[in-house]
Amino acid sequence: MHLWLGVGLCALFLVWFGSGIVMMYAGYPNLTARERLDTIPPLRCAACTAAATYAALARPAPGDAPSTLRLGMARGEPVWRWTDAAGRQLAFRADDGRPIAPLDTTGTAALAREFLRDSTVPMAFRGALYDSDQWTLTRTVRNQMPLHRWDIADGKGTRLYVSPRAVDVVHHSTRAERLAAWFGAIPHWIYPTMLRRHASVWAWLVIVVSALGTVMCVAGLAIGVWQFRWRLIRRRSGSLAGTALPRTPYRSFWMRWHHVLGLVFGATACTWVFSGMMSMNPLDWSPSTGPSRADRLAWSGGAIDPAAFRVDAAAAVVALGETAAARELQPVAVDGIPYWLAYIDADRTQLVRADSAGPQVLAALPLEGLVAHIASLSPGTRLVAVDTLHRYDAYYYDTEGRLPLPVLRGRFDDAGSTAFYLDPRTGQVARKMVTRSRWNRWLYVGLHDFDFPWFGSQRPLWDIVLIVLSLGGMALSWTGLVIGYCWSVAVATGARAHRR
Repeated sequence: MHLWLGVGLCALFLVWFGSGIVMMYAGYPNLTARERLDTIPPLRCAACTAAATYAALARPAPGDAPSTLRLGMARGEPVWRWTDAAGRQLAFRADDGRPIAPLDTTGTAALAREFLRDSTVPMAFRGALYDSDQWTLTRTVRNQMPLHRWDIADGKGTRLYVSPRAVDVVHHSTRAERLAAWFGAIPHWIYPTMLRRHASVWAWLVIVVSALGTVMCVAGLAIGVWQFRWRLIRRRSGSLAGTALPRTPYRSFWMRWHHVLGLVFGATACTWVFSGMMSMNPLDWSPSTGPSRADRLAWSGGAIDPAAFRVDAAAAVVALGETAAARELQPVAVDGIPYWLAYIDADRTQLVRADSAGPQVLAALPLEGLVAHIASLSPGTRLVAVDTLHRYDAYYYDTEGRLPLPVLRGRFDDAGSTAFYLDPRTGQVARKMVTRSRWNRWLYVGLHDFDFPWFGSQRPLWDIVLIVLSLGGMALSWTGLVIGYCWSVAVATGARAHRR
């Protein structure tokens, strides 16, 4: 198994180790939430009407709340963007609630310039995209097809994809980011366009190849340890006892070094390929760490009631004022109480209570009220403990320190030992952990990224360790590739194949 799987997989392992080093510093190009909020102009809602606000809030069918409903700016006007359960976005005018017809190239060009904050930079329209190209393969972007592609002559090779239907820029990349992806994310994820368009085929291919790679590594480790130990025992029990003993029984250069490198780096290669398989969540064994629809409804107190929002969007923007100018508004509810969640920037939010005649601006919800409401998230089970976390724990954390603190953690005694993490700044469930998602945190994130408590945030120590291990894995893969090539040639030509 080790020999023949190695013949087929050593080249891929070599690519995986090398591209993994690139991915430590450059991932797959996308438009992050931080980049998006930084480019949105402050919300100007003088044209927002109470009737249009009510229509936007009432648009989903009762009991079928959308995944998101947000109010932002587009081409100098406030626009409601509604996302259905399938992830498709639609846009509506904020002054009269009418749907916005899909934009033409003039409209998407205006959106692109607004995103760039530059009305003079030359742009070139490269056509409408009805199926994914290499840079629009993620599900969130594919859901917004068709897209207009705009190439920007800004010296950086910037490329924007604009959704005419969602009236929004959905993807952004530069020439340097795309080039890095060809050496990082694309080979590492086995991400060619024609394969990735077929999501199920691609996912199972990665799972099967990773599983075979795990078998190859386990077999190699077993052989390597057995050969190492057997050789030492045999020499010590024989006539050569007391002489300098070699650490490997192999005499040829490539076999000798493959054995030594396997003993040193084989375990890491095994855990990395196994954890790579776990990143695909085979057979959906690990649930999402986000709250389910039932969790969101239990926390909000049911579907959003438009009549409860006595403070409309325009009044909420006025209440926030210029010092906390909102870039987006999102309607939320906690235990039936409606709020406007205002995104000031990527790190700041404000809440505006909307159930009274006069808006009340809050930096965060009182912890006491959230504690009293936590039990609603898991009815029928006992709430074991509620903690206020001022520091990250092993399951709610961010190596860059961007996740908000403090948060409330409520733990229940159900079969999955469920824990909910609640963000008082947004009033929403930030994370949900059960037993299998905790296992996945260690088997995937922990093993694959070496993201362990304390160590994951220690830079540059983390970088040095991972680069050394990756280079060792590349050397191990290269020696295996040479051995496999020589063996294959020998078999093909009928020559005697030596493995000494």
